[in-house]
Amino acid sequence: MSRLRSLLLLLFIFALVAACSPQPSASGVERSTGGALPDTSATPAPANTRAASKSVPSAAGFFRDADCYGERLARCLGVNRELDARSADPFTCQRDQPRICLVPAGNVRTDVVEAIVRFHRETKGLEVFVLPSVELPASLVFAKTSQVSAEGVRDAVDAQYRVTNSTPSTYIVITPIDVRPLSGEFAWMFGARYGVKGNHNRGVFSYFRMLNVPPYDGSPLTDELLHTRVAKYAARYTALLHFAYPMGDDIAYLNYRDMYGFSDLDSMGDLWPIEAPPGP
Repeated sequence: MSRLRSLLLLLFIFALVAACSPQPSASGVERSTGGALPDTSATPAPANTRAASKSVPSAAGFFRDADCYGERLARCLGVNRELDARSADPFTCQRDQPRICLVPAGNVRTDVVEAIVRFHRETKGLEVFVLPSVELPASLVFAKTSQVSAEGVRDAVDAQYRVTNSTPSTYIVITPIDVRPLSGEFAWMFGARYGVKGNHNRGVFSYFRMLNVPPYDGSPLTDELLHTRVAKYAARYTALLHFAYPMGDDIAYLNYRDMYGFSDLDSMGDLWPIEAPPGP
């Protein structure tokens, strides 16, 4: 009986660990599984969409003083006029030649965009075309958690710039507002990639938590840390979407497969993949 009890206990522990382990998503969702702070509770999705319910602590207390949260979210829906004054001609990204096009969705900080452009140029000689910002409608906001859905942001950008699954250029969308999937399957996520097989040409990600969640090692939140986080994440999308590099298992590279939370993001290196991307 003692051996039987021990076996049952081991089986129970194994099942518990398996249930709590993060699993990759086929849709390209990259999210945290908690640890540094509680996940927000999943909120009801818009009509005709079934949302998952989760019994987890609210992040309202953690983010109560953060920009783009609560009463301060409304001012993040608009655009950054200073940034837009230096933006590229949208037609540049509608030509046949594939380009890397960065689209601010909402009032994105100028220094954040500059960090992304600078990283691409200095590390790989790539030109990132920053398009005029897309203003986000208030109807996209989930008021209970101060979030927007990644799909809603994608649709707003697609509509303004007439982006489709066959558009040659890669559109990387960045927003200062926390994002979650429309389904409510996850309480939050870094971002998601969209398109069709052979041409995943859009990515949407948020720097809200990159700005507000400290590293696991206890280091302080600084502008330098924020710039590093957004530059690596945007370049990750460039590697996966624009160059179509396959996922890899080496955390030193931007195409690292198991990028689920801040421990992964902060540990992930900033090296571009060295193997040749798959052919057409």
